[in-house]
Amino acid sequence: MFGVAIFALAVIGYLWTVWPKDLWWLIDAEVYRAGAERVTASLPLYDHSVYDGLQFTYSPFAALCFVPLTFFSMDSLRFLVTCVNLAAPLVVAWMAWGFLGYRPNHGRLAMTFLVGGFALWLEPVQTTVVLGQVNLLLLILIMMDCAPHGSYRMRGAGVGIAAAIKLTPCIFVFYFVVTRQFKAALVSVLTILSTIAIGFFVIPRDSAEYWGGVFLNSHRIGAATNVGNQSIAGLLSRQMHVPNPPTLLWVTLSGLTVIIALTFAALAHWCGEELLAISVVGIAGCLASPLSWSHHWVWAILLLVIGVHHVHGHRPWAAFSVAAFVMLFFSWIVGKSKLPDRTPPMGIIQRTSQAEWSTLVCNNLYVWIAVIVYAATFWYLSRIAAKGFQSDPPVGNRNGECLAQ
Repeated sequence: MFGVAIFALAVIGYLWTVWPKDLWWLIDAEVYRAGAERVTASLPLYDHSVYDGLQFTYSPFAALCFVPLTFFSMDSLRFLVTCVNLAAPLVVAWMAWGFLGYRPNHGRLAMTFLVGGFALWLEPVQTTVVLGQVNLLLLILIMMDCAPHGSYRMRGAGVGIAAAIKLTPCIFVFYFVVTRQFKAALVSVLTILSTIAIGFFVIPRDSAEYWGGVFLNSHRIGAATNVGNQSIAGLLSRQMHVPNPPTLLWVTLSGLTVIIALTFAALAHWCGEELLAISVVGIAGCLASPLSWSHHWVWAILLLVIGVHHVHGHRPWAAFSVAAFVMLFFSWIVGKSKLPDRTPPMGIIQRTSQAEWSTLVCNNLYVWIAVIVYAATFWYLSRIAAKGFQSDPPVGNRNGECLAQ
């Protein structure tokens, strides 16, 4: 009941703070719907803005997936999308506990609600809800494919569909390869190719335009220097005060990041730490992308679950780490009144200061958190290696007790 109460308070707090401040915006849901309307009306998808000066930046297949949104009025759609995004952290947390080996019992359910309540106030989740984004749904698709002991025939299709909607999840195809899950990698690639073929069959002109070069134009999404761009490219652009970072430098750093992440992920996979593995891969996708909005960092939910798992394992450093993690990712919605109208509460990353070091830290906070996560992952995997590559058994299976006890 305690976990349910925490989640209920989080939702009530969200509704109490968001509605009066006119933050129930869902501008991205409006763009999804507008793009789908252009498809159904046989209008060009990428030549002009589709809603409020914003362009459609997703694939033709994504536009086809959004067509059902046109069946709802915008008011109904706002309600539906908000309910889905408020419930999605619970689904993610429930699945994450399963990754760690916890049995489906009341204890796991209680901790799912507890983590879900805190997750709702992490800035990436909060911004996803405010904008009506699809990040949480894509995360669920990826987790379904990467679940331990998953053996269903179409394993890999979820990653393929997620990558067809937003290109960043393509990194999980490489994850499947380095962990020798070749069938899943093949299914992912075939799924991506199938979605491209569907796009060419249904809307050939838009598909030719998108795959002919539009998908490479990150300027359609936004400026690399925007503080919301929490990627290596964003950090370089802001610190070098240039519209775009030097290509060679960005590609080199991003490539090294991906290699390091896939190496860590492969080691974690072989040690049975699947949740940690997909977390470091997902973070690498955010870092390496030329433009990763802060709401793409919904991988923070998985890190939160991992932290709470280690707290329950009676590791003294874990409680402090979890508290610090939540505070760093907290949306800080109370400071919204000082921001322009309808600006999502982007937390610490939107703080400005005259001090150069403060700007370097705050405006690039997620990148530095990723560095800390990778350092902690290296330390943790080193400890496992010292024990002969045998990770600790999941708490739920080790003591045979329910998680909440």
